[in-house]
Amino acid sequence: MKTVLSKLFLISGVLLTVYFALNLWTASGSEFHQDEYQHVHVAWNTLNGQKIYQDFFETHGPISAWTFSSLLKLHGEPVASPESILFLRKITVSAVFLSGFLMFFCLRLFVSHLTLSVLATALFLGGITMQVTAFRIRPDIFVQLFFFLSLILWVKRYRFLCGIALGLAFGFNPKFLPLNLTLLVADIFISRDLKSDKKKFLAPIAGELLVLIGLGIFLQLMGIFEPAMDSLFRHNFSSTFSRLTTTGHYPFQLLKCFVELDKALLAFTIVSAIGISFFIWKKRSSLEPNLKMLIALVFCSLVLLAAPLWHHSLLLTVPVFILAITHVAEKLSPDSTLTEGVYWIMALLTLYSGYKQLPKYTANLSPNFDSLRKVLAETDRSQPIFYVWPSRCPAYVFNSDDNKYWLHDFKVAEVNPGTNTNRFTNPAILWVAVDSNIFSFLNPDEKNTLETEFQSFGCLWKRIPKTLK
Repeated sequence: MKTVLSKLFLISGVLLTVYFALNLWTASGSEFHQDEYQHVHVAWNTLNGQKIYQDFFETHGPISAWTFSSLLKLHGEPVASPESILFLRKITVSAVFLSGFLMFFCLRLFVSHLTLSVLATALFLGGITMQVTAFRIRPDIFVQLFFFLSLILWVKRYRFLCGIALGLAFGFNPKFLPLNLTLLVADIFISRDLKSDKKKFLAPIAGELLVLIGLGIFLQLMGIFEPAMDSLFRHNFSSTFSRLTTTGHYPFQLLKCFVELDKALLAFTIVSAIGISFFIWKKRSSLEPNLKMLIALVFCSLVLLAAPLWHHSLLLTVPVFILAITHVAEKLSPDSTLTEGVYWIMALLTLYSGYKQLPKYTANLSPNFDSLRKVLAETDRSQPIFYVWPSRCPAYVFNSDDNKYWLHDFKVAEVNPGTNTNRFTNPAILWVAVDSNIFSFLNPDEKNTLETEFQSFGCLWKRIPKTLK
């Protein structure tokens, strides 16, 4: 009976994994997020010879801009087109499937039962977190890929290569730093107990330093080392600190995102944490190296839930939770069929919640892309489009933007809506990309100027000729 159930669970797990993959493919056609347009704009600027951090605003790693700009070039002419944006979305969707494969490979290193690994992979792919964030044109999915790769290399004891993978992940997005450092520090303590690793004591650190020094030299040769450090470290850390000191809005931001996106998986994680704690306490004197590493990563992930981070950071914490829970569940339960049954039920719950949420993440893209097509048809690429963050409007993506610090400026307007500065009149702005539902980011004078002196084409606003001076 157990053998029959195990085979049934394996078959159903494969079917669920395939279904979730198709679900992700459907969700990848959803409305674009404002961050995606930002990254396409950064890629476009980089492709046209502008220097990242110096000529335009950016806070992510340089490898992200270089990768997306190379992909735009790979797409071919015309680069400035909605098809280029869709091409980048398809690339990130492909990266999601590769990430699912690496997650399965990780599970096979930590879990001996094939069925349990398949079901856990289905749980990973089926989570609403993956549906909502994984396929977006952002560096996070590539960070996840290199994080999985670094963990695989660490388990295989290719520790120098593990460090190189960590360095590449950092080069995509430095916000990965906490898990990055946790893996490095945990490796130092674990290596002290492994005689075979004593000669390679600092191998992961050496591998990561090799990548980071190489990036630093390249940025220095480009003449942008100082602005890069200012954006990647001073801005990111000061922004994080300001969020931490802002009362009533940001505490436990990532946990709130987890609750909002995937209550079933969060509940499963909390209940499983009890079993994990029991197992760790019982085996505390004889924990194997792989479990020690998972414990360290889980602890870091739990701390991150209290951090002022947004939902895309769950792409790193959720797989850590699933890996740890699955590994310990196999150790705790002598009856693997029972454990597989629990995961099968959990996968079905994920299937149900994902199915219910899917319509929310599919939308008609044509209005937004119509605004982009109008800009491409009526302006040259040097014509500035004034972009109001956080509009989900792509009209500015392939045009210049004289205000490279647009994010800072419009945050000032958000905090102090009564400011008297009218950014549309001095000098006269001809084109504005802004959604009407975020007019609260404009002060009253700017809103009046937009409504009386501009004509709306979806999220694109064009100044009426008679008002030009």
